[in-house]
Amino acid sequence: MTGSPEIYEMTSALSTMLDSGLQNTLEQSGYTTLEQELEYIGCYLKIQSFRFPDKFTYHVECCDPSLLKLYIPRLSVEPFVENSFIHGIEELDNLGLIQLNIQKEKEFLLVQVIDNGCGFDPASVTANFMPKDIRSSERHHIGISNTDKRIKLLFGSQYGVSFTSEPFKQTIAYIRLPILTSIPKNILHDSLYID
Repeated sequence: MTGSPEIYEMTSALSTMLDSGLQNTLEQSGYTTLEQELEYIGCYLKIQSFRFPDKFTYHVECCDPSLLKLYIPRLSVEPFVENSFIHGIEELDNLGLIQLNIQKEKEFLLVQVIDNGCGFDPASVTANFMPKDIRSSERHHIGISNTDKRIKLLFGSQYGVSFTSEPFKQTIAYIRLPILTSIPKNILHDSLYID
């Protein structure tokens, strides 16, 4: 109505995020396609780009487009992108980069979330991936810890999340998931969420 394309784009991104959350709630499966997860991530980063203009770039590399049709537990990737932005990119003085690499690695779907942000010392990371200096802060990194626990609960200890990090150079989250061409029928929706 005001003729502002920025307001239109931000409102559209927010609408897509809200619609995605409502749709998944209605479906009660707890699963989505990787393509839908990437759409949600794109909307999140679109909103951040309005808040922080010229702060970062975002890029997705996928070696095989058919991988985008695979099913993953909802919000298996988004928390790591959000973490990259909030804890890695937001405090940078130079241009930030968030990149997703998607590939098949043996029996795994491997999603790498890469950023050039502040990083952390890998020696300071606990078993649930929370840096010691942040761990005591209320609810910081809980999404990352819960996502790893949820993946392992659903599929086994060979799946889950690991990290490498070089402070102020590069941090990579490695998210390993099974190859799912359909939504599993034998998994209860309630088991997807861990407090």
